[in-house]
Amino acid sequence: MSLDRCPACRGIEFPFDSAMSLGDYHGGLRRWVIDAKHNCDPLLVAGLARMMVRGLQAGAEHQAFHRVVPVPSRGRWGYAGPGWLGFLRAAADRWLRGDRGRLPFYLAERISLSLGLPLSPNLVQYHRFTRKQGRLDQRRRWRNVSGAMRVSWVAARWISFQRRLLEPRLARWTGRWGNRVAETRGVGSVSPWHPLAGESILVVDDVMTTGATLAEVTRVLKQLGAKEVHAIVLARATARQR
Repeated sequence: MSLDRCPACRGIEFPFDSAMSLGDYHGGLRRWVIDAKHNCDPLLVAGLARMMVRGLQAGAEHQAFHRVVPVPSRGRWGYAGPGWLGFLRAAADRWLRGDRGRLPFYLAERISLSLGLPLSPNLVQYHRFTRKQGRLDQRRRWRNVSGAMRVSWVAARWISFQRRLLEPRLARWTGRWGNRVAETRGVGSVSPWHPLAGESILVVDDVMTTGATLAEVTRVLKQLGAKEVHAIVLARATARQR
């Protein structure tokens, strides 16, 4: 499940703390990923997510996670945008493209249910136009997504509200278990600007090639106070395999 660095990535310091994959992007796994990305067959997606969960449980690392965040979809226009324009673009994109490009969300949804973790699907969003990563070389991939994402402050404030007001009450109601949750997640240090303070985040994506997209998501999450960011993907690919 761990990722071995290819020669092109050995000199790069990734901001995320670890990354895991089911295997290399070729053969049967490649066909499954492509089929899941284009068709989003519920049975296939559920099976792939179950394999990812088993990999996490085999490493016993899921116990440290506090939240699951899928990699955002760039959409038909390269980004959705803020406000009502972004809402209309996202709605039109969903109508035109169906479920294409939403595989990370469906995987994250299944993983969060299996592990009993909260899901934050809209926390990180694109805020400017980006080109499709699969058509770019390694250097252009990093430039393409650098600074292209930012936090959705509506989602961030909702998380802050949950952790500052709801979790302390849960701690009082549930006794020792609640007190342990409050201590490990640092409820007292949560603020509207750092809603993820003390949390370890699991980021979900379908394929990792250069790691540029995962690195950009990690940058946004750590700006929100995340203590650790770990990534899990279906397959690890090289630029030639994409």
